Amino acid sequence: MTPRLNPKERVRIKRQRPREGLPASRVRGFEEVSHGYGEFLASSEARRCLECRDPACTRGCPVGVDIRGFIGKIVDGDMAGAIARIRACNFLPAITGRVCPQESQCEAACVMGRKFAPVAIGLLERFVADYETEHRLFGGAPPLARHGQKVAIVGSCATPRFNISATSA
Repeated sequence: MTPRLNPKERVRIKRQRPREGLPASRVRGFEEVSHGYGEFLASSEARRCLECRDPACTRGCPVGVDIRGFIGKIVDGDMAGAIARIRACNFLPAITGRVCPQESQCEAACVMGRKFAPVAIGLLERFVADYETEHRLFGGAPPLARHGQKVAIVGSCATPRFNISATSA
């Protein structure tokens, strides 16, 4: 368990920049530009959190994720606990960690952001979701009992109708 820092020590830590792919490789493929945080960067960024008594960041989150709680779990090195905190309210952290507009929601409400760069909440959420996938921590929801009714999925097809590899003349 990492010792907690006092607020003066926390504000001295600069916001961590995520790893990014090199421009030469980015122009040749469709991989993500940002590779997110590794464990060290995530831990460093999580330690910036002021652990507010009344976390405004959670009020800024549309789904009500316990942001202070999951960031505290990252600081403690408990990634399984961090993902459990997120999944209590958000079942798609790998997606929301990438596409949710945190800068205008939870990060906009972050108290650290009043004088310094806010805590990178979205990048931390993405890190935890990627960690969960990489370490196979998620077992999925148990299947529901069969109820005898049929379900149709609109917009889905079992076989592709178009040959994408064909070139047009």
